[in-house]
Amino acid sequence: MTDADAIQIFEESGALLSGHFVLTSGRHSDRYFEKFHVLRHPRHVDALCRELAARCADTRPDVVLGPTTLGILLAYDVARHLDIPA
Repeated sequence: MTDADAIQIFEESGALLSGHFVLTSGRHSDRYFEKFHVLRHPRHVDALCRELAARCADTRPDVVLGPTTLGILLAYDVARHLDIPA
């Protein structure tokens, strides 16, 4: 998956927002990724998590951890692709 492919997924799912945003760091941006909008689209989640799993497979993780709420869904799907616990 290329960076352009990932951007397209965020655009298609409505997760790439345009406007004026003040980030937590205090910096300003004209774009913001609201990643949780992607979670409404299982095929997009699957593609992104598959790619993330492929990119970290060489590190041979034992487990994938994620924050509570919606982040746990991403951790689960990455772990599923790696065939390890989440």
